[in-house]
Amino acid sequence: MAPVHNKLQELNLAEGAPVTLMSQGDLGLLPLHAAWRDVDGKRRAFIDDYSMSYAPSAYSLSISSERMQDASRQKASLLTVINPTEDLRYTPVEGMAVESLFDPDHRKTLSGNEATKKEVTERIPGWTYLHFSCHGLYNWQDVMNSGLVLANHEILTLSNIISGLNLDTARLVTLSACETGMTDVQQSPDEFIGLPTGFLQAGATGVVSTLWAVSDAATSLLIKHFYRKHLNEGLLPDQALRSAQLWLRDATRQELGETYKSITKMSQNEAYRELVMDGDAGDKPYANPYFWAAFTFTGK
Repeated sequence: MAPVHNKLQELNLAEGAPVTLMSQGDLGLLPLHAAWRDVDGKRRAFIDDYSMSYAPSAYSLSISSERMQDASRQKASLLTVINPTEDLRYTPVEGMAVESLFDPDHRKTLSGNEATKKEVTERIPGWTYLHFSCHGLYNWQDVMNSGLVLANHEILTLSNIISGLNLDTARLVTLSACETGMTDVQQSPDEFIGLPTGFLQAGATGVVSTLWAVSDAATSLLIKHFYRKHLNEGLLPDQALRSAQLWLRDATRQELGETYKSITKMSQNEAYRELVMDGDAGDKPYANPYFWAAFTFTGK
């Protein structure tokens, strides 16, 4: 990405300005926003300089921009799907963090066994924010069978999303799950086929997704920061995600522990103790790109 950065510098693009990539083929599997160059002996990632988003095509980006003008997408309302398989330790914490930013009268949570495929698909229409905190899977043999794992291990597949969901009011879909941002590079290498595209085709304006199996604990902290920056401070999703990723990368163990405590209000919680006490307070436990670079924003 260094040549790209150099060209943007020649064009006098301001720091933090939005940059959209339309990556095709194998490039779609890479976190190009995390690609680094050497600056005075130190690594500097692309998102240290710019806010980055991805788009399947210029046409889809244009459609997302048009959808943003729809007044029905402006009022914040939230449907959360939390831990349908009941085996993700930190997702309840993540859910609490997201829910706290929305008016209680304009939010609905489906968790555990109640988050069945039937219930989720019937509840989806009418909300502006959809947040899935669950397992995800990518099917290398048949991308249309990739999807989100709901209660009873039912899969909300890409095929279901494209053919059966109505997201005509959705401002943002957040897929806080593993492998939700991957795209087909075998059957259709020149096309951007994956869950983000499916949710855009179903009517959403933008989608946050992941490129690999993510850390449950790190994700809960990143997501809290992302929503706070987006909803409370008015940053666009790509800007808010950039802020959250840089914060998670650079935060010390002590800072992360305080953030976790502010969500749960339980400093004696086992998960909190692990996060805070398993090393020096000044450590940066999530500095490795594995923890923060998987997240991407697609759309507008």
